Amino acid sequence: DEEDQNIEFKESWNSTELLKWVCGFANCEIKFYSDDFTVDSSYYRTVIRRQALLEKYLKRKNVIHNTLITTYGLTYNEYSGVFTNVITLDDLFD
Repeated sequence: DEEDQNIEFKESWNSTELLKWVCGFANCEIKFYSDDFTVDSSYYRTVIRRQALLEKYLKRKNVIHNTLITTYGLTYNEYSGVFTNVITLDDLFD
């Protein structure tokens, strides 16, 4: 059961070059919360499953970077290492 993957590009974001780089070979997760986002074991498994789906379709020499775009940041715990990059709204809209 493969998940639908949607690609959306926001030209109004100031850092379009950053977005092009991030979304090139990334499993890009976008979460809007009123506080830092926390990864639990269930969501960790979801991200790993999505990464495996991407690996199935990309060439072997490509590296996938799990990237989180979120409102305020990430709470670091035993599962947060699943994300290679964390980008906040401040990074996009300065």
